Amino acid sequence: MLHIRHLYHILLVFLLLSCRAHHDSPREFGQAQLLPVGISFDFGAVTPSLDFLRGQPSGLERLLKTRGAAYILHRQKQMTGKAPNGPQFFSKRLSALKANGEIIQKIERNRNFARKCVESSRLLVGEALRYLPADFRFAGTLYFTVGYDIGTAWYPNGSINLAHKGFLQNPREISYYIIHELHHIGFMKYNPMPDLKTLKRASDLANLVRFAAHMEGMGVYAPWELRRQRGHLNDPDYRTLADTTARKKAVDRFFVIFDDLVKRGAQPVTPRELAYLEELSGKGRLWYIAGAHMAQAIEKDLGVPALRNLVKSGPKAFFRAYFVTEGKEVVSLEPPPTLAKGEKYGVLIQGSQIVLPGRIDFSDPKGTTLTADSQALLRGLLPFFRESIKTAKLEIRVHCSGKFSASPALVPMLIHGMCRRRGRAVKQFLMGLGLDEKRLWVKEYGDSMPLAKPSIPNSHLVNNRIEIHLLP
Repeated sequence: MLHIRHLYHILLVFLLLSCRAHHDSPREFGQAQLLPVGISFDFGAVTPSLDFLRGQPSGLERLLKTRGAAYILHRQKQMTGKAPNGPQFFSKRLSALKANGEIIQKIERNRNFARKCVESSRLLVGEALRYLPADFRFAGTLYFTVGYDIGTAWYPNGSINLAHKGFLQNPREISYYIIHELHHIGFMKYNPMPDLKTLKRASDLANLVRFAAHMEGMGVYAPWELRRQRGHLNDPDYRTLADTTARKKAVDRFFVIFDDLVKRGAQPVTPRELAYLEELSGKGRLWYIAGAHMAQAIEKDLGVPALRNLVKSGPKAFFRAYFVTEGKEVVSLEPPPTLAKGEKYGVLIQGSQIVLPGRIDFSDPKGTTLTADSQALLRGLLPFFRESIKTAKLEIRVHCSGKFSASPALVPMLIHGMCRRRGRAVKQFLMGLGLDEKRLWVKEYGDSMPLAKPSIPNSHLVNNRIEIHLLP
């Protein structure tokens, strides 16, 4: 049987390896600059690291006094359970860079580029926030360092290694990895890193794979749109995602591995399972690619709000939501432990009526186009709708009323037309989400069932409504 300490160190190595504004003044940022985005940026570890690379031993001593070095040592202790020897830790990593004669010049170039990124940090932070829960706020620091990993996160802080070979070859990648690591920081507020010291069973490893696919996949996905806009999709992960055949092959292989781990369950981890890590995190980068693929599928099917909320719900919910988009699951999120009377999968049912979490409204007077909020509302209910239409029909009940500047004889026709357009718009939207047309039924009630008396001012705002009912 594989010794657990050996297993732990191998897993740690793979996990650590896989984390993947110009000022003329030479003054280093002595203190972190807090910008109006909730996150601060600290370059304090760069200058002493460069001095050490220039052959000044005192650089190492000054480096150890910086907050960036303190963050890295703290993270290393949290990951390994053992406090590293600071001088040895940094000396080893910095000394490994000395072989490259151009390294100092390139690191300085990268520092200048990173400063420009900091100047436009509102954009980069905004891209990360777009895929984090709506109530999340940054409250930590992103440290720019030399020699450690490509980038790291440990809520509420993170780091970017300006000496990473990818950034030495292409500095513009720094801006996208800032988004990547900022998203990791937010992700880890809700989802702490699994304890690597307890990975003994295949199911433990499966949980790690879930975590990494969710976190790393979202890290890849968060800057994807900005990369597309700028035409910067030459990174290997995005080249694979852009190639339909290569993407399918990677995603299929990821789930072969994942399903095998789930099937093995409580059985001890063996070298066979450890070999998977090279494919998942190393050269294969499967959990990066598959995770980004899953995030894209969820956004397309359930909408951005669902994808953001899944960061809170966690990796298991993320996987289940993806399985919903693939038709392999009927409920996207874990049902609550206890449901209130009248609830099914967290959706409140009164009689046959589904109590919607908001109004269904239209962005045009004719009622042909749903508002963005209404579209998001219906997308959020899609898993429940998919489950429900297996045994029932969805009846879209349209109620319309109002004052019309027309002869009394024309009013019923105008109300009928309004109902028909609105009902058709809702039905077509639900069909666009993949629901079977035969399971969708539109019924027009006109002004026959008002909730408020027509004599009450603005009663039409209440009486104009869309209801959705379940019919056997």
